[in-house]
Amino acid sequence: MKFIAVVIITTIACLGYKNTPTVGERYIAHMNTFNADSLNVLLDDSFKLSRTFAKVTHTKTTFLTQYLPLCQSLHARYDILEKAGGNPEEILVQDHSDFFTLLQIPEPRWKLKIYKTPANLISKVEIDTTEGYAAYQQTAAFMNTQFVKWLEETHPDESLNILVADKNNLYSKRLLEFRNR
Repeated sequence: MKFIAVVIITTIACLGYKNTPTVGERYIAHMNTFNADSLNVLLDDSFKLSRTFAKVTHTKTTFLTQYLPLCQSLHARYDILEKAGGNPEEILVQDHSDFFTLLQIPEPRWKLKIYKTPANLISKVEIDTTEGYAAYQQTAAFMNTQFVKWLEETHPDESLNILVADKNNLYSKRLLEFRNR
């Protein structure tokens, strides 16, 4: 009986009856594992990452060489809360990272719009705010200012730029040290 059940389940999966992850879901999964190689294949060469609430835009190159390593150093990850297919694919996520946890900032939710090319590659990701952003932003700005002041006093030879560029989790280490002060 077990053999028959396994064969049926395997056959159903092989015939495509199982839900396959969308491009957006694959993007989130690769972001959560910091898999630059898989993201590189998934992103169109014209890829742009932008936020509606910030002036910084990332190209495919800066996304893979700057943004993704920073996410990894802060142990950032997204949990998918809601999703809607189409183009753009819309995904509501809960953002988790050492930055939020160690500075005791409520974790924000973001609306991601993932635009796809006809070849099913990601050409653009837009990150937008959700309800409660103003309170999050106020708390994040205050706590970040406190952290920077502490960093200047405790580690005068370091700056946020140095922490961001470091490849050995220095940013998270300093956030933990700040929390435990």
